[in-house]
Amino acid sequence: VDELDVPLVGYRRELTAIKDALQATIEGERGRLVIVTGEAGIGKSRLGRELLSYADGVEEGIRWHTSRASSLDAGTPYGALDAAVRGRLGVTEANQDELVARLEANLLEFIPEVEKRAQVRAALDVLLGISAFDMPQQDLFVAWTTWFGALGSDGDAVVWVLDDAHLAGDLLLSFVEHLVTKVGARMLVVLLARTGLLTSHPNLLSTRGSTLIG
Repeated sequence: VDELDVPLVGYRRELTAIKDALQATIEGERGRLVIVTGEAGIGKSRLGRELLSYADGVEEGIRWHTSRASSLDAGTPYGALDAAVRGRLGVTEANQDELVARLEANLLEFIPEVEKRAQVRAALDVLLGISAFDMPQQDLFVAWTTWFGALGSDGDAVVWVLDDAHLAGDLLLSFVEHLVTKVGARMLVVLLARTGLLTSHPNLLSTRGSTLIG
């Protein structure tokens, strides 16, 4: 039996709230952040899959991204962001030539301005390990946000579901805050996390456009 064929018990209110946030994102012009918290093993990841199933039936275009934070990301603080970008590019294996080719094609499609494309390319090269070029954190945040915004420049909504967000480091969560407030496009970021996330990162709730579910 497919998991999504089994009724979702105990999270109907949360699922409805996330669907409403997606619809508000589609109809709006800015970034939104939804934080879903709860104890381990009670269905938070299932909510993400239910949202994807719902998004598949929405008439409006949605560019979907999903990734999972890990306790192993200490040496790669943006590992979950790296995974989300690779998912968009359709590259999961460590094939550097294919990664570079697909990144270039993506940037040519979504960012026509040569100078802006070069700035975003440099920052994504750093994220994806294509180059070790040293860039200030703020420049990285601005360029990565520009990339997400470009994905929605044709009016499509952009969604990033980050599972196990309680394992994300300070740098990744700082980027999430920057992304939601600065993206300037229809974007929804969903953080699925254990209850301790907001104890260690209370500023997430003060992010413009944030909603807590749980």
